[in-house]
Amino acid sequence: MSRCLLSGLVCLAVVLSLVPAQAQQTASSGLLDQSQVPAGWQVGAPQSVNPADVLSAIAPNVNVQQFPIQSSAFQMIQEGANSFTVVAMTLATAADGASLLAAITGQPVAAGSTTPVQVSADPPVQGLLRGAAMYLVAGPVQEAAQIIGLLVGSVTPGQPTTPTVPTTPTTPTTPTTPTTPTTPTTPSVGLLDQSQVPAGWQVGAPQSVNPADVLSATAPNVNVQQFPIQSSAFQTVQAGAESLTVVAMTLPTAADAASLLAAITGQPVAVGSSTPVQVSANPPVQGLLRDAAMYLVAGPVQEAAQIIGLLATSVTPGQPTTPTVPATPTTPTTPTTPALTPVALSPASVVKEAIICQGVDENNTPTGVSNAFPANTEKVGLLLRIAGALANTEIKLEWSRDGKVVRRHLLIATGDQKAITYIFPARAEYLQPGNYAVEIQQNDQLVARLLFTIQ
Repeated sequence: MSRCLLSGLVCLAVVLSLVPAQAQQTASSGLLDQSQVPAGWQVGAPQSVNPADVLSAIAPNVNVQQFPIQSSAFQMIQEGANSFTVVAMTLATAADGASLLAAITGQPVAAGSTTPVQVSADPPVQGLLRGAAMYLVAGPVQEAAQIIGLLVGSVTPGQPTTPTVPTTPTTPTTPTTPTTPTTPTTPSVGLLDQSQVPAGWQVGAPQSVNPADVLSATAPNVNVQQFPIQSSAFQTVQAGAESLTVVAMTLPTAADAASLLAAITGQPVAVGSSTPVQVSANPPVQGLLRDAAMYLVAGPVQEAAQIIGLLATSVTPGQPTTPTVPATPTTPTTPTTPALTPVALSPASVVKEAIICQGVDENNTPTGVSNAFPANTEKVGLLLRIAGALANTEIKLEWSRDGKVVRRHLLIATGDQKAITYIFPARAEYLQPGNYAVEIQQNDQLVARLLFTIQ
């Protein structure tokens, strides 16, 4: 398991400048279409992008002029609350594609290799070769592996996307050879089930994981052979717009579990302590003991604290999960959510213009500009014009519907550029009706809030 998995599956929305000269070309790099992805996923149309803007965001030291890039395009893919960006560039030869990926990663890449390589761990970005094409897939590792599998098996590089698989997709396999797990196929470590979490949260099924992979990501100096780990498993938990990962390991005694957590954190941990300890601040990872079990919870601190509380009271370590407390919903004290009001764009922000629209044309002019959309709306976009941004300026976007956060995007901007990002329905054909808002933050300060409705 990689550090990306332990980072709480944070997703990246890469800032892609829309340069008119570049946007004129047809997005001919092979990308995916709706028929090739699992049911419930939403695939955005391919859009041309200036390769220099992509490389300046992920590999600023690479000179795009040194590589014969023939075409470059990107698309957005939405899976539940997870957003992905897929960039495809076609070059003159497979050797050129390998050279470009090697320059981006700073490590040798063999021409013709189909093994994905890590471009960035935080945020998670994977690189892939396919013939003379090079792909970058930004987003949570587990779902990104499915996208990579589809790109390897379903797409013809340098050609418009034409599905070669049935409309009902087969379950893709990760193109890398998986590490043989040392744990049983059926995890016996106590984790959570759907009945134990707050309403609206989604709990993934426990899956076995090699403890050596977990420790190599969180504590590479710890020798897993020194600890008698009996079983190891993980699960993902979706808490609204936030993704978290929970890892559980059982050992013979509570003292063994405390020794393992102490080795990971580098600080003493009392046997039987129920106080969570910090394993990592960035990405945020908390450690917890429960009898002879040790837990690692990766994800935003507020939601992680709720999970830690559930693990401490509702789960029997080393046994299949059985809820011990009935879920009794509390009566809300405030039946209504206060209505949000628009906030004008701050003159001090690097965002000089923000427009709610349905897309852009070949000249990067927004189309379908409105603050009210019909019921059959498939997506809504936010077009930003950015000027004078310092290198790697973080611009955070938070989308909400009727006061509830439904999406979060992170844009990394440098200099002057335009960027567009979209909100898609999670598991439906159209966006749900309601009152929507998108908040724009720069350096964690609110600089604008735009409102729109879907009838």
